[in-house]
Amino acid sequence: MYRRHLLRMMMGLPVVTLPDLPGLDVRDALHGTTVRLIQRYPTAAPAELLADARLHLDSLTAALGGVLGSGQRRQLLVDVVNTASLAATAAKVDGHPGEAAAYRVLAREFAEESGIKRLRGCTLLHSACAHSPVWGGGDPLAALEMLGTAAPLVGGRGLLAMELAMVQAENAAALNREREALAAVERAVRAGVSDDGEGFFSAAGWLADDGDPQVMAGWEGFCHLLLRRTDEGLALLGHALRGTHVSPRTPALWHSNVALGHMIAGDPEPACQAAHQALDVSEATGYRVGVQRIHIVRGHMPGEWADLQCVRELDERLRLAA
Repeated sequence: MYRRHLLRMMMGLPVVTLPDLPGLDVRDALHGTTVRLIQRYPTAAPAELLADARLHLDSLTAALGGVLGSGQRRQLLVDVVNTASLAATAAKVDGHPGEAAAYRVLAREFAEESGIKRLRGCTLLHSACAHSPVWGGGDPLAALEMLGTAAPLVGGRGLLAMELAMVQAENAAALNREREALAAVERAVRAGVSDDGEGFFSAAGWLADDGDPQVMAGWEGFCHLLLRRTDEGLALLGHALRGTHVSPRTPALWHSNVALGHMIAGDPEPACQAAHQALDVSEATGYRVGVQRIHIVRGHMPGEWADLQCVRELDERLRLAA
């Protein structure tokens, strides 16, 4: 409990305490709130979801300070990890990377305390995504080290294993390890799409952005872009965009990847067009990550593009988005 209070004080947030919450009814109510938060993740406004997750996390950590049996404590720890991970993603989406990092650390600490292998692997995978090439912290070696530790904890089948393998593929591609990247894509295909995750780390939660059959095409397309196979990458991303997505935010990711691909290929007009499409989705859904991605694409555009009309129009759109 004190870790959570210290975290909130460091972020300048109020500390909430609920001292007497050991009862079965209260525990079940807290778990029900966790489930409802997870179900809202795909479509809820990020700022609203983050505010609700903060308050719920206070209630959960206060309950952990009560007198609990081992089974009760295990359930509360699972709820804390899922809620902290949800808060981390909501903070990232709402444009608060520092707070997102703090919640990721908190989730990993409570996952370790729980001793549940799959939960520990999920939080390692979640942290590794923050190091993803281009769009994350850009430290593929650190990401691969985390993913190597997470892989045996998550297992080789199901959505989580598929997600982990594709993140491995992206980071290997960023390091020009083509054979390793393509082998990771093959592992992702073999993993299948069975939903054997728990809580936020499931098709109804964290992977809600990725819950359609075309998601593999989107991931693989980005991997091909990193390997400088732009034609193949753009074709796969086009296939991904033709899918029906569980989350309305997802097309912003694929459009930003398309913008990146055209920028790599040296085609300013389609790069700007895809950038505008990513910004359209981001503005409609409050997805600040999409705006951040387009800022990154613009920052990598050649200097000689600056006077092109399409780039000037993009610059004005980004200025207004800020």
